[in-house]
Amino acid sequence: MIALVAPSQLVVEWRRGDSPQIAELFRRRPTGADLRNLESSLENACRIGQLVRPWMQWARFVIFEDAGDNAVLGRGGWFFYRPAVEYLVEPWSPEGEQAQGNVFDAIVSFRDDLAKRGIRLLVMPAPNKASVYSEMLARRAGGEGGPVNTATRDVLARLRRAGIEILDLFEVYERAKRTAGSPAYYLAQDSHWSPEGMELAAEAAAKRLLELGWVEKGSTKYQTRPAPVQRYGDVLRMIRAPQVERLFEPQRM
Repeated sequence: MIALVAPSQLVVEWRRGDSPQIAELFRRRPTGADLRNLESSLENACRIGQLVRPWMQWARFVIFEDAGDNAVLGRGGWFFYRPAVEYLVEPWSPEGEQAQGNVFDAIVSFRDDLAKRGIRLLVMPAPNKASVYSEMLARRAGGEGGPVNTATRDVLARLRRAGIEILDLFEVYERAKRTAGSPAYYLAQDSHWSPEGMELAAEAAAKRLLELGWVEKGSTKYQTRPAPVQRYGDVLRMIRAPQVERLFEPQRM
């Protein structure tokens, strides 16, 4: 397949009167970065590759349940964003610990800058889907509380000790999930909250602000009306294979 794609791309470029991209490799001494950039450029530009890639991804998905570099297929047609899953399950590196410290310092500095202007800060981290619905990622991952990365908990604990107000949505969603007949608070094919999940987070934030006395309850009455839509989720579309998308029904929300 590789041998077919590369020569065919040369023919396409010559017929268009373009300089072959691979020729750039020989105009100076190539570096590792040059090779990676060329590989990515050829992959994106190759006409036959663009036609073949979705079918190859479809075959990988059907045979091996491989959803590609950005997606993970869970149970019951649920999809998860791969980097978010990796964050939960991979060991925390020294670089990660440094990043954790940078996050803490940035939030504390932001709180202090806001305070100088008379503005209060409520930090409300949004859990990724795998930390809330770990049982839909893998059966054995469905333990109490979900596989929340300890680094996240450490940051929240440090922020609390620094006097920063925290709304822990991990706990909010876990409590709500334990209610019999509760809806799904995340979309099965998507990395985002469902409408019910958004409503739950908004209600929790409003309740906390009222409890803190930072706002007063208003008297304006609002009305809502349903506006359902259907579409494929963002994680499913990250597979970049319409043939895979057609294996599933669009989500109604």
